[in-house]
Amino acid sequence: MGECPCAAHFDDSGRHYVWIAFLNIDNDQYEAERDYRLVPMNAWTVWLSGSPWFHCQLVFWNELKQHFVTFTVNSHYKTVIYDTRKQFARGWCFYRLVTDAARERAMYDFLVDEYHAKRPFNQIGAVMLYIRPVDLGGTAWFCSELTIATLQRAGYLRHVAPHAVGPGELKTLLERPSELELEASEHPRDLKSFHDDPRSFDDV
Repeated sequence: MGECPCAAHFDDSGRHYVWIAFLNIDNDQYEAERDYRLVPMNAWTVWLSGSPWFHCQLVFWNELKQHFVTFTVNSHYKTVIYDTRKQFARGWCFYRLVTDAARERAMYDFLVDEYHAKRPFNQIGAVMLYIRPVDLGGTAWFCSELTIATLQRAGYLRHVAPHAVGPGELKTLLERPSELELEASEHPRDLKSFHDDPRSFDDV
């Protein structure tokens, strides 16, 4: 295990951060986050959960490359993906997890492994989430399931069943007192500028 992505240099505090971003159904990025196939997943999730928060993803700062790295999964992209040029428009909210180097690295490495494994979107799990949750044993993920599984690689939320928690429920869970040191955060790009590097899917 090498150095963590942020190298404790995101700001002058020497702390290590990972962001969890949530997308509200009232947003300016809806088309970019569509999970529609046979089932309109975004509307389905909002209706069944009773929460306007229908999608989430993880954000890391890479100090060496001087850019943010976002990881997510949805049916539009079909497998776990990452992006170094993600643009967050109106409708997103952010929580900043204060962690340590080993935990940050564990989360990042897990997501990189899932990306390289081309782990698929858990369509059946997303559809059945509010009817009868389906556990596929980590062979596929929907967005909040992947987020929780990632946090668990760092020892957080061990008591939570990832396959049984949607984005809205996860957001509520994170807002309760827990072992996570969380801060409501500004837009990450407002906290630190970065270069619009050409997108790369080989050097994460």
